[in-house]
Amino acid sequence: MGFLHQAGEQAKAATGAQPADTASQSALLNSVIRMIGGSAGLTPLLQKLNKGGLEEQVSSWIASDQKNKPVSADQIRHALGDDTIADVVQQTGLTPENAASGLARLLPEVIHQLTSYGLVPQGPMLQQGLDLLKGRLSGSAEQR
Repeated sequence: MGFLHQAGEQAKAATGAQPADTASQSALLNSVIRMIGGSAGLTPLLQKLNKGGLEEQVSSWIASDQKNKPVSADQIRHALGDDTIADVVQQTGLTPENAASGLARLLPEVIHQLTSYGLVPQGPMLQQGLDLLKGRLSGSAEQR
């Protein structure tokens, strides 16, 4: 199963979306991309998650030889803060609970994909990874 298919399934489960409701799935994935690709970038996001008590989970998402450790919606809400969750709610139209749940499902996989080989990309390398992810998103949307 490919990354985008898996991420889409995770988004669908997190949002409670029906098969035909792909708008909220795409919006959630795009929100994650914006969160990582914004002016803050991946490193500050990882630092925020670590400071929020998710060091063990984040470490597993980055490590190439470990399975991603799960994180709960409450843990994500605590680590990211209400402002970040409110931004995701505004961008996606999801409830705060579904937004936090969706982030709890998607962030581990997206971060894992972006940090292949256990390295945290920065600058052009991060942008290249995000562009690839965006391209896959728009390609999968066109196939529907």
